[in-house]
Amino acid sequence: MRLTVDGKPQTQPLKIIMDPRSSATPEILQQQLQLGQQIFAETLEARRVLTEVDSLRKQLSELEQKVSEKDSAIKSALVDAETVISKIETKPADSPEQPTGLRDAFADMASALRVVESGDRAVPSQAIAVYDESNHRVKAAIAEWNEFKTTQLPRLNQKLAGAHLAPIAISEIAQEVQFLMSR
Repeated sequence: MRLTVDGKPQTQPLKIIMDPRSSATPEILQQQLQLGQQIFAETLEARRVLTEVDSLRKQLSELEQKVSEKDSAIKSALVDAETVISKIETKPADSPEQPTGLRDAFADMASALRVVESGDRAVPSQAIAVYDESNHRVKAAIAEWNEFKTTQLPRLNQKLAGAHLAPIAISEIAQEVQFLMSR
C-alpha cells in the first residue's frame, strides 16, 4: 500500500485476510461472487430498459401535448403506444399477490442481489428462487420491449412523419439512458 502525505510517499505491505468470525469457505465466496456479478449485469440491463421506457414515455407525453384534438388518429396511436408500454412495465396481475411486469421483476431481482451481496455465507435457496423467477420475468419483458421498438415504434414514427411531427428518436433515448445510468 502506498500513501503520500505532504509529498512524502510511504509504502507498507498490506495483507488481506478472511474475517476470522466467518465460516465461509473460499468456494462459497467464489460462488457468491459469481452469482452476484451475474445478477448485477442482469439488473443493469433491466435498468437500461426501464430508463428507455421512461424516456419514451416522456417523449410520448410531450407529443400528446403538441397534437391537437382534431388529429384523433395520432392521439389514438400515442395512447396505443402508452398502453403497450404500460403492459410491459407493469402488467396487470392475475392475482393481487402476483407481482408482474418489468418494474416488479427488476425490484425482485435487485432484492435477490442485495441478499447475495449481504453475507459471507452460501446464498440462501430462497434468494436463488427469487432471482430465477424475476430473471425469467425480466427477460420476457425485455423481449416484449425489443419487439415494441422494432415493430410498433417504427409504425408510430411513420404516422408522426405523416402528420409533420418529429419522430421519436431512439438515439435520443439511448443517449439519455447512457447519461442516467452513468450518474
